[in-house]
Amino acid sequence: GISYLIAAIGIGRLLTYGLTGVLSDKFGRKPLIMVSSVIMGVFLIGIPFSPTYEMAFVFALLAGISNSAMDAGTYPALTEMFPESAGSASVMVKAFGSLG
Repeated sequence: GISYLIAAIGIGRLLTYGLTGVLSDKFGRKPLIMVSSVIMGVFLIGIPFSPTYEMAFVFALLAGISNSAMDAGTYPALTEMFPESAGSASVMVKAFGSLG
């Protein structure tokens, strides 16, 4: 069952990558990052209190959507902030994600 929940995070990411990229370009990076943080908060509060497996699956999908939105906001924002060292900025996102 845990494997399916982990897979749901990946499914949520894959289903929303294209949409979050468009939203990031249309509304900006900061709003998308803020919405992503709120969605992740919903996941972090909801997953331990899920009464059923299906509800936990929905929260895991939300986590994937949040990850996708965070990626769509942070990677472009950092590459715009550091155009000469976009590769280092990308590594920085991964490093702070790992710390989190």
